[in-house]
Amino acid sequence: MCDFDYLDHLQPCLVEDTNCIRSVQSYAINKKQILQSTGEHVITHADGFFIKKVVVSGINHMKDITAYMINKFNQTDCPLTRIVIDSGNFNEYTEGDIECGTRTILQIDYMYDEKTTQEKKLHRVEIDDVYSTAFNQQRLCFELNETYTGFSEVKKSAVYKINEGKCKSS
Repeated sequence: MCDFDYLDHLQPCLVEDTNCIRSVQSYAINKKQILQSTGEHVITHADGFFIKKVVVSGINHMKDITAYMINKFNQTDCPLTRIVIDSGNFNEYTEGDIECGTRTILQIDYMYDEKTTQEKKLHRVEIDDVYSTAFNQQRLCFELNETYTGFSEVKKSAVYKINEGKCKSS
């Protein structure tokens, strides 16, 4: 049962809550180079990986075939666990020889061990939210002969002004 006899003695306080959420994404990138006509090369990773970039290059020319390889291996939003690259098919991947008479090299960059962590912090302002500024301490040492903390009050927040004299600090 509620006691409504003491409602006139209440001193409400304004509380300002700010939620801060920080997401941190970490990952590792591996680069593998494959020389043309050296057979099949298998790339595997137990937790899976994402193709980020694939380039075929010769001495003077290069071609980015990332979109072609992503489509070839059916990479979607889910990671791949195993791919096989046939180094005899570089001309097929590039839709023609990019540099005639030259042995080309394919470089594939792939990302693995991708993790996202989130940190959530709550900032609560009840009574004493005060904004201050600091000055150059070295300049103050030469200009002032008194001890000085370096900070001076600029303003108090609206929360402080509303709660001034009403709330008890804990």
